[in-house]
Amino acid sequence: MGPTPVSAQEVEVGFKGGANFNDARVPRAGMRRGLSVGAFVNVRGLEWLGVQVETVYSRRGAGLRSARQSGDIRIDYMDIPVMMRGSVTDPRRRFRFSLMGGWYYGVEVGCGLTEPPEDPEGAVCDAALPNRGSTDTGPVGALVFDVGLTGRYYFTVDLRYSRGLLTEWDEEGGDPSSRNFALMAGIGILLGI
Repeated sequence: MGPTPVSAQEVEVGFKGGANFNDARVPRAGMRRGLSVGAFVNVRGLEWLGVQVETVYSRRGAGLRSARQSGDIRIDYMDIPVMMRGSVTDPRRRFRFSLMGGWYYGVEVGCGLTEPPEDPEGAVCDAALPNRGSTDTGPVGALVFDVGLTGRYYFTVDLRYSRGLLTEWDEEGGDPSSRNFALMAGIGILLGI
């Protein structure tokens, strides 16, 4: 059973979680897997167009191999993406496909070297990334696929790409404009209100 037709304005809320794969773009670093969990609100003013606002905890970082440190650097953020969401298919159908695009702002909530050794206070992270910023911001885009379950409940999957524009690394002789990117997949349930 698909969703009911959209009235003048419709609000959807839900939760999502999943994996992200990211590369902090620091010298001698590789890709690192992380996780993302959060909540979202999608307000559709038109049948096919809306604004989606999210709050997402995102664990990012890189596999670091440098003269100073070796291990996985993890940098945790609370991200707030604000995106336009446009339905490519009829939003009243059981299977919906949408595109989202917008901007996000993230605040660092933790940083550390995960192995070896565990570093809960972030001292090793501060030594390895001495000039990193405590915030991140940049463009974000996503492909979204929704499947109606019963009534107004949905299963949703999104595949997103975000590109951080703030400096993550500024070692002597290094690139002061290093950037972070994340590719995330998420699942959740949409609740029509």
